[in-house]
Amino acid sequence: TQGGFMVLLTRRGVLEGQAAPFGLMMWKSFKLRRKVGSTLAAETSVALDATAALEVCKTMALELEDPAFRLEDRERHLRVEPCAHVTDAKSVADGVRANKSVMGMGDLRAARDAAQLREALARLSAQLRWAPGAHQLADVLTKDAADPADTFRGHMRTGRFQLANEERALAMRAEARRLRLERGEQRKREQEALTAASLQRKVAEQDAAEAVRLYRQAAEQGDALGQCSLGLSLIHI
Repeated sequence: TQGGFMVLLTRRGVLEGQAAPFGLMMWKSFKLRRKVGSTLAAETSVALDATAALEVCKTMALELEDPAFRLEDRERHLRVEPCAHVTDAKSVADGVRANKSVMGMGDLRAARDAAQLREALARLSAQLRWAPGAHQLADVLTKDAADPADTFRGHMRTGRFQLANEERALAMRAEARRLRLERGEQRKREQEALTAASLQRKVAEQDAAEAVRLYRQAAEQGDALGQCSLGLSLIHI
């Protein structure tokens, strides 16, 4: 199973649905180290790894921002600054929010990871947010498809990220798709032009070679008029 996540640094207004500049602090695309028995287990395992990376990045950001930050006192600092964990796995979001007991979920390994994820989110003061695939930038790390790539390129082109505005995300993806198709058409036209030019050069080279042969033949036969005509043809070629 392929997993992937990104950690973004942005402004607090994103949590309220505002569009804001963002920076990519960390990303990872990887194969799960263990075999899992369900999609829920895979999604929960990746979410747990992503939350660990979020904790590392949040600790680094707090240390840079606050001169009074002390690593041994980081638990208190981590709770002050809000953040969010965004997933497009509805089953993970519902399972963690429902606060089910370990025995209440069918997959016990997923239930254990969900319990750990719940505790980690509380420690980080992190909101668990579900978003459709159109909002999920990390999809490009796990799916070899055009739409996730368009979503990522669209956000990198604008340099802004907005949570919970699906229309804007879809419009951004559509614009990135339009630009990608335009680039493809431009490359196709350029390739066709190069091919046509290559064919023209090849034909011209063949015509020139044939004209030289006939010129030499006319010279051998003493045909001055033919030589003159062929000479003009060579100049034209």
